[in-house]
Order: sequence, then C-alpha cells, then structure tokens
Amino acid sequence: MQLEVKDFSVRLGDKEFLHDICFSINSNETIVINGTNGSGKSTLAKAICAFGDYECNGSLILNGRNILKLNTEERAKLGIFLSLQEPIEIAGLSYAEMLKAALDTKGKTNVRDFQLALAQNLELLKLNPFMAQKHVGSDLSGGEKKKMEVLQILMLKPKLIFLDEIDSGLDIKSASLISKLSGVREILVAEQRKMALDKGYIMDGRDIGTVVLKDAEVKIFLTASVEARAKRRYLQDKEAGMDVS
Repeated sequence: MQLEVKDFSVRLGDKEFLHDICFSINSNETIVINGTNGSGKSTLAKAICAFGDYECNGSLILNGRNILKLNTEERAKLGIFLSLQEPIEIAGLSYAEMLKAALDTKGKTNVRDFQLALAQNLELLKLNPFMAQKHVGSDLSGGEKKKMEVLQILMLKPKLIFLDEIDSGLDIKSASLISKLSGVREILVAEQRKMALDKGYIMDGRDIGTVVLKDAEVKIFLTASVEARAKRRYLQDKEAGMDVS
C-alpha cells in the first residue's frame, strides 16, 4: 500500500485551509501530524478521506491511482479508514448491523464467521457482547466510544488508517483533565504506540510526534496565522452550541 499526497490544497468556500501539502506513506509506516490548534490537522485527515464539503486540488495517488475525484464510500472501499475526533451518532443502526453491511460490500459475509469474529474482538477489547447491539455512537461513555472505534478497525481491517486525536475517545471536555491523572496518560500513550506497530497509520495530535511516536518515519508540522486559528476555533465553538458572544 502506498499513498502519495502531492500539492494538496483544501478550501471551504472562499477560505483556503491547506496549501500545497506533500508527503507519502508506505505499508507499515506511520506519519504523525503536529501543529497548533486550528492549523488544519483534522482538516487534512478529513479531506484525504473525502469527509466534509471541502474543495480539494492536487493529487492523492493510492497504489498508482489518483483518488481525488472519488467520494467517501469509494475511498472507504479501497481500504481507507477515518477515526473521528468526535464519533458521529447514527440513530437506529447498531454497530453489528453497520459492520456486517460494511463487510458485505467486499463480498457476502458468512453470518456465523461474522458473529465469531465480532465476539472475539469484543472479548479482546474487554467489551460486553451487548455493546454490538447499541446504536452507533449513542449512549456510550468516552472510553466505550474509543473502544468501539478500535472494534471497527479490527473488524474491517483497513489498509490505511487515519486517527484524529486518538485519545479523544474520552469525553472531549474532560480528556485533558483525565489524562493528567497518575498512570492514565501513560496507558493512553502505550495503547497509541501499540496501534502503530503493524499498520500504515497517519495520526494527528498536539504531542503525537514529540511524545507518542518520536521515531515516526515522517513528521508533518502545520501552522496557521493567529487570525485563522481564532476564526476556526470561534466557528467550532459556535457549532458546538457554546456561548461565543
């Protein structure tokens, strides 16, 4: 597996968020994306996965094929997976139903084999079997959301995995406080390092390259003007329903 990102630029409306980004990743390599808040780390991951209404230019060459014009589903079928900072909720659709449907797009999945694999992976993650029947993203604690994201990776076996703030499976408002508790941060870092051992991963976060994966094959640092970062944070807080008056 190889992904080459060439002269990749991302716009939303009249605002350019990223300009002429270039890097490549091969099988079993890990790329970390560092940068200040609002510099475009999450935007880069989402744009490569075609998640969102971004206008993208440049080239995204996956195994010799330019996938820039492919939609989200088409890219997912090629083995690209995005773990979101805030997992979405899908009312009325269970994790088991979603995973079965996703696997069936690759060819009809034997029900017994699917149930066995699901049970084994739930046990591996120390999750109660009934968790697979919960609606996607709904009625879950922060830690459970993180584990259910990992469950999807284990079941779908994607070739290229984008992890956006991978410790944010914890509730976003409390993650920074919880991670300061004795031993908790060390556990999160250890889990992140284990995830990067045997796959092609692209991880973004403020300390991914300096603390979690110091020896990553490629490190990218993104920056943006103070004005651009402030505007982005303002829009994010406003969208989240916070009082920004």
